Amino acid sequence: MVDAHTETLRWLFKPGTEGPGLLEWLEGGEGIYWIQGKPGSGKSTAMRYLFGNPKTLASLEGHDTNCRGSWIVIGSFFHDRGTQLQRSLDGILHSMLWQIMNHFPSLVESILKIKHLQTPHAKSDNGSSVANYSWTTVNLKRALFCVLKQRLPGKVCFMVDALDEFEGNDTEMVVFLEKLVVERHPANMVKICAASRPYNSFKDGFHGRPTLDMKEWTREDIVRYVNSRLRNQNCVTIILNNESNNITSRVQSQLDSLVKQIIDRASGVFIWVRLVVEQLLEDLTAGVNVGDLQRHLERIPDDLNEFYRYLFTTKVPRGDRFEAYVMLESVFCAMEPLSLAQLDMIVRLVLGRLSIKDDHPRTSEWVQSTAPNMDRRIVHCCRGLLEVQDGKVQMLHQTVKEYFSKSDAFEPLLGAGNDAEILVPTTYYNSFLLTQRPHAGHIFVLQLCLHCVQYPPRTMSLLSPRPSGNERYWYDWINIGLQIQFMYHAPKISPIDTFSMALLDDIDLYMRSHIPIDGRGWLMTPSELLHFAIYKDMKPYVKAKLEDDPMRAKEEPLLHFAIYGMLQESSPVSNRGNDFEMFDLLLSKGVSVTRSLPWTFPLGQLGDLTRPEGPTHLISSGTCYDTTQCTPTQCIFHHPQKRPIAQSQAVDYLVLHGADPDSIVYYNEKGRFLPLLHAVVLMELESSIKWALVEKLCDHGANITATSDLGFTFLEFVKEHFPDISAAAFKSLLVRGAKITSRMLASPKKFDNFTWRDMDKKEWYEGSAQLTAETYHPEWSFSLFCFEFE
Repeated sequence: MVDAHTETLRWLFKPGTEGPGLLEWLEGGEGIYWIQGKPGSGKSTAMRYLFGNPKTLASLEGHDTNCRGSWIVIGSFFHDRGTQLQRSLDGILHSMLWQIMNHFPSLVESILKIKHLQTPHAKSDNGSSVANYSWTTVNLKRALFCVLKQRLPGKVCFMVDALDEFEGNDTEMVVFLEKLVVERHPANMVKICAASRPYNSFKDGFHGRPTLDMKEWTREDIVRYVNSRLRNQNCVTIILNNESNNITSRVQSQLDSLVKQIIDRASGVFIWVRLVVEQLLEDLTAGVNVGDLQRHLERIPDDLNEFYRYLFTTKVPRGDRFEAYVMLESVFCAMEPLSLAQLDMIVRLVLGRLSIKDDHPRTSEWVQSTAPNMDRRIVHCCRGLLEVQDGKVQMLHQTVKEYFSKSDAFEPLLGAGNDAEILVPTTYYNSFLLTQRPHAGHIFVLQLCLHCVQYPPRTMSLLSPRPSGNERYWYDWINIGLQIQFMYHAPKISPIDTFSMALLDDIDLYMRSHIPIDGRGWLMTPSELLHFAIYKDMKPYVKAKLEDDPMRAKEEPLLHFAIYGMLQESSPVSNRGNDFEMFDLLLSKGVSVTRSLPWTFPLGQLGDLTRPEGPTHLISSGTCYDTTQCTPTQCIFHHPQKRPIAQSQAVDYLVLHGADPDSIVYYNEKGRFLPLLHAVVLMELESSIKWALVEKLCDHGANITATSDLGFTFLEFVKEHFPDISAAAFKSLLVRGAKITSRMLASPKKFDNFTWRDMDKKEWYEGSAQLTAETYHPEWSFSLFCFEFE
């Protein structure tokens, strides 16, 4: 997000028909004001301009002196090229709450009170109860709405930018913003200015709200920007100040024509204008005449994606293309923005200037001293598509990131097709790059991480700043950071070839030989890379490992990790395809569906390392679940997440492939040990899905007369927890051998779709229940009386 150019965006505050209506909304409007525009049209620049402009606050306060100081402006900006937190709802909630507390310190106590009431407690080493102060999304939402429902000391205007860069559902974001302006104390004033691309979800959600379309208002700004940049170039200034009026007039006419063509072709896309002007200025600096710029401009495509491709095919020298590829791939694939020093180290490793196999005496201080030169290399190689902000390297714009997400985006840099004369260094990377598909940046970043931790403490500070005091926790933190990087990048590596397999094995060996905080090696994760790979659905790696050592499939309960991977809620690091492809792979290699997991294992924490708030919560939370002798079927119900559809599918799959349909499972939600049939009845499923699963279990031999840990029969569970079962389905259970009990007849709870009168065969009732059933079937009385004589 760049600052607005001088003299631009002033139209935002113009009144009446001269402006877009924003001023009137600030002064007296309510609800949501939507700024929309196509990619690169300057939405984020406008939002930053509004957020930092004193006129925004002055307009909110209006001319009423009593309102002075009563408004606060809170800025919340999604940023897809930034950290995980900057792309998530958690990040926006954190930002909003922090700014509100900063403006209204009196609210801090009430917010923390909400958090304390919702905080789970864990056991510390000495057995005492310790609060786990990790803010969940639910807690953050609850705290924010708790604040808005109180009588606030002032009025609030939220500025929320880049809704389209939110990693979640767009419609859910619209609903969230609507709730912010509705669910508040009647005396509070809350309004929101939001910006996004014109996606249908936002058009529908903000229909009827005041709206600003950027393309209708930015033409004059583009004219000012282009004129300012081109006419103020030194070589142009010299010509325009020439004593010859003929030369000055001709150049002036050429510039006018050039500016007009740029404006007409821009279609309101400011980022295209910015990059085009930079290319033309570079041409002017190289000695190109102003009159020749017209021909240069004609070669530049109007489409942004084609323009990005044009830059690499025409502007990047062949000898620098591979280096540009490494930079762009690494930045694109990085979990968070890389520092200049980190990117410099990656380039050196990949280009063979610093071998990862040698104990090279390079210190982090030495690498950081090269940062200024690295900045210049980035500009030269990447043609402005990467930028450095606060020492971090990121894509210039969201459209750049979207371009490089295409499978063929890097072809001009790697010499695809006819352009095969790309210069690639003769290093051990060559064989890898010939076979590696996008995106190799995941490999590059992991190489950096492994190199940094292999030579402590000289290069470890590249991953985390070295503290001045006790370094013990610094080493622990480095290990945690490496695991987080590994969990993010490893599942994205494809295909698994000899090179990448060796890298993954090196990382696994390092992690198992360095003991972090909890003393197990892999902090809160599987202690074997194979287990983690199963959990993260890394099928090529798992297949290769099991083929290399077939006995592992027969000796280890690997299905447990596949089940937990399937049941884990989706996250940004998820790489899952078909949920049962991993199951099929494991079974084809000889994994048993009945083998127990014979050790205590922290399955409940799998995947938590990638939560948006980072690894902080792991240091104070050590929840382990005792899964000794836990079969795969039991593992399904032991999972802390409530995902009944996925759980039902997993049960169906395992029973179909030979699992015991009479398994006794621990139903985590109820704290009960139940037969599998009973547990299925308790699952929160649609009636049709639940009944289909019950039928399949019965078809595979489930004991329909089994009782629960408290002695309740399956039919008693059905009556209590499945009241909407159909009469036909209930009768089919009776036909299979289930019996109606006296407890069922005595219970006041009724079925939705039938009565006991519909159950008209006395053999469906237990002996004691038959006498009670006479109330519903008096015709049975004589038969029962004469039963002994028949």
